[in-house]
Amino acid sequence: MKIRLIWIGKAKQKFTKEATDLYLKRLKHYAKIEVVELKDVKANSSKTQKEKEAKLFEKYVEKGAYSICLDEKGKEYTSIGLSKMIASLQNQSTKEINIIIGGAFGFQSSILEKANAKWSLSQLTLPHDMCRILLTEQLYRSFTILNNEKYHNP
Repeated sequence: MKIRLIWIGKAKQKFTKEATDLYLKRLKHYAKIEVVELKDVKANSSKTQKEKEAKLFEKYVEKGAYSICLDEKGKEYTSIGLSKMIASLQNQSTKEINIIIGGAFGFQSSILEKANAKWSLSQLTLPHDMCRILLTEQLYRSFTILNNEKYHNP
């Protein structure tokens, strides 16, 4: 299985890159991982910014992979629930998963409509750097759960 993580811009904090890289390295034991850092775009309004970002995201929600948008109104999972969702996609022979973190103003509705699923990391408002860490850690945790490894249940 290939998992493509797509987000806008580079990490703003050194610790974010270090933590994300740690989990990305660990994830490579379970899946092929690709990180796509899209160019940070600026606009005069949130509407225009979402439109510009939508153009960047569009090819990833139409690519043929199973696309998941991280969205505050998406489904929340427990760690075990997330691992079951990943197992379900594996059992359906899903070859590629795109997981997309939107920009500061979220996604344009056209992107959310094209996505296969919406996932909420938390009901809390989180900085994008924190989302990257939580996303990669929870993916790693899910694979350790699926492989009955000690990380989740020591």
